[in-house]
Amino acid sequence: MLQMGRVEEVGSGIRNLDKYLHLYSKGATYELIDEEFFSTVIYFGKKSQEGTRTITLNITREILEDYQK
Repeated sequence: MLQMGRVEEVGSGIRNLDKYLHLYSKGATYELIDEEFFSTVIYFGKKSQEGTRTITLNITREILEDYQK
């Protein structure tokens, strides 16, 4: 993606997430998931964190399946 000019620099999104997330929502946390695909889950509170993670991963899988068709 870097060579194609689709990203500014490698890793800048993760760095910006860490740097600016607290400005958007105090107490928000994030999780980076690097399994069969790379995904980021942002939690805006303690309530239902596992549900949020499961939903995010399922939606990402569906998008990838549609894209690969």
